Amino acid sequence: MIDQLNVCLPAGPGRLARMCRVLGESGVQIHGVMVASNTDFAIVRLVVDRPRATCEMLCNLGYDASTCEAAALRVDNVPGGLAVLLDRLHSSDLTVAYAYSCSVDGGTVDIVRVQGEPVELKLRESGLALVEAGELYALDED
Repeated sequence: MIDQLNVCLPAGPGRLARMCRVLGESGVQIHGVMVASNTDFAIVRLVVDRPRATCEMLCNLGYDASTCEAAALRVDNVPGGLAVLLDRLHSSDLTVAYAYSCSVDGGTVDIVRVQGEPVELKLRESGLALVEAGELYALDED
């Protein structure tokens, strides 16, 4: 499981760009991003190289930010690769809340928020290739 950064941004032109500029100016590497928005706000989910430190920095700047655990799973970059991953999750009695993809070291990694206790055990037993947090970001950030 990895730490994912979640930011709730009020709706408005340029707000996402402003936050991404802040991250870039702070040396934060964004590996993956998903934006879900409505007329009032956007939920931005990010995989970054220093999720906890980045969360703290954004909170100190007045952003509504938090972290949560998500699964990072290697998936074959072929037609039907995502379907295979989702079928395995379903077979393991895990429910997908949301998913998005990113590229890590030239390969495709799907970031998936799953539900179904015990999540980590079920993920390990699924036969899926989990990407460890240390492959995405520094673990000694605390």
